[in-house]
Amino acid sequence: MIVRGKLLDLPDPTRVQVTAVLVDLAGERAVGYVSGAEGEITGQDAVTPGSDGVWELDLTPNADVAADAGDTAWAITEGRALDGTPNVTYIVVPASGGPWWLGDVRITLPGTALGTGTIVYVPGPEGDPGPAGADGAAGTPGADGLSAYEIAVAEGYSGTETQWLASLQGADGDPATNLVQSVNGYQGTVSLTAVDVDADPVGAASSAVTDHAAAADPHGDRAAATSALSAHAADTTDVHGIADTSVLETQAGASSKVSTHTGATDPHGDRAYADGAKLAKSANLSDLASASTARTNLGLGAAATLAVGTSSGTVAAGDDTRLSNPRTPTTHASSHATGGTDPVTPAAIGAYTATAGADLEALRPDLPSDQNLLAWTYDPNMAGHVTAQSSGGVAGRVTLVRLIIRKQITWSNVWIGLAGVDTGATLANCYLGVYDTSGTRVGVTADISTSLMSGATAKALPLTTPFTAVAGTYFIAMLLNGTWTTNSLTFKSSGAGISVNAGLTAPNLRYSNLLTGQTSLPGTLSLASQSTSIINTGWASQWYGVS
Repeated sequence: MIVRGKLLDLPDPTRVQVTAVLVDLAGERAVGYVSGAEGEITGQDAVTPGSDGVWELDLTPNADVAADAGDTAWAITEGRALDGTPNVTYIVVPASGGPWWLGDVRITLPGTALGTGTIVYVPGPEGDPGPAGADGAAGTPGADGLSAYEIAVAEGYSGTETQWLASLQGADGDPATNLVQSVNGYQGTVSLTAVDVDADPVGAASSAVTDHAAAADPHGDRAAATSALSAHAADTTDVHGIADTSVLETQAGASSKVSTHTGATDPHGDRAYADGAKLAKSANLSDLASASTARTNLGLGAAATLAVGTSSGTVAAGDDTRLSNPRTPTTHASSHATGGTDPVTPAAIGAYTATAGADLEALRPDLPSDQNLLAWTYDPNMAGHVTAQSSGGVAGRVTLVRLIIRKQITWSNVWIGLAGVDTGATLANCYLGVYDTSGTRVGVTADISTSLMSGATAKALPLTTPFTAVAGTYFIAMLLNGTWTTNSLTFKSSGAGISVNAGLTAPNLRYSNLLTGQTSLPGTLSLASQSTSIINTGWASQWYGVS
């Protein structure tokens, strides 16, 4: 394919050599091959431009070149620059068209040889002009230019502006001397005909075109062309230089053979074999060699061949009432009794025997219900100690004792064991209350000061409003205020002392104290702040009951 270029602005272009070298897309020299041609393709001998600077190379199209490096290009060197650097242009030579000018097939190398199929953008032909752009913004008005008179003065005119204007008007012409003298040799009023201007009469051209289009052979060559086409279509000896004419067929012969092939029963000789080697759609699997083997291969059991029904030898459907009928079991409790057909022993269900009941009753500890109570902190029979504390140590403090409710109850009263009464005490703002594990007060008594001044016995002190206590952990709070003689005002308590909280931490201590300076029980307490600061000073864990 011919590629041309031109060297510009050189005093003697014939002194420059132009060379072409095959390269890969990284710009490195490459070795290529062309199918059907001998030898390697690496480049071409240098050529010398003509005196006009035009040079010409005959290069192999890059699409025809196979190279280990993958896609290729041609590196065209047009001499060197003044600093000695080669003037190199990379091109891809198309497979058709041409001759091509160097600039029309110029490319930019990607810089990496990526193998066959690398995308390289080659300049295409110039496209159609695009639509006109929008008008730009109006520019700033320019300065007024010189008037025609001012230009005339600048060119040497010396008269006034009035004189200059008068000089622009010429003398009136003479109508008699300014008329057209003749038309096509005629004077006066002239009418021209088609003959006068060498034109055909009206309609002559249209008639000639019609006659030409209707003629059988207006140019005298149609018969020859038709004959040549017919001869070409029937030729089976030498068409377009094809030597092996035995593979050629006339159009009519080819159409006939295609029709014969299409209508043949078994044109390829394999239809009978194919029909016998496949299942026929119309047979609906009745042509299987072995239905039983097929079911086994599909993993289907014996149920695959059974009908749906309710009798023996059938399978049940998903909506069979036998699968969903909520039938009441037949009474059969007697079969599980002693001597029955299916007796159930206490050991089988983890139960004690009837004779063991008396033994268990003897081992059972006393319960709150045995004393008409709903719950207690511990058996009151174990409350063998009393609290002993001065008013200065506990007045204004909130003391808490943990209690666990095992089942839901209605909580109406808090029981205390008043062990000692100080008749000379001065008491006020004394309360009992109940808090849940969130620290929220759920029950409280009225001021119990009067109840603490007499009757050393177990006392039920009512809550102002009974409440429903669900099973869980609660804390009974006591708040005392006033003055009394140490060891005179006392309550029944345990002797556990500091061991009462063994293994426990706030907010789950069994016995603790909170706050100081309180005159009423607060609506909420921070149980995480539970303290044991007064346990070691004689104020033990009080006994409480619930009813």
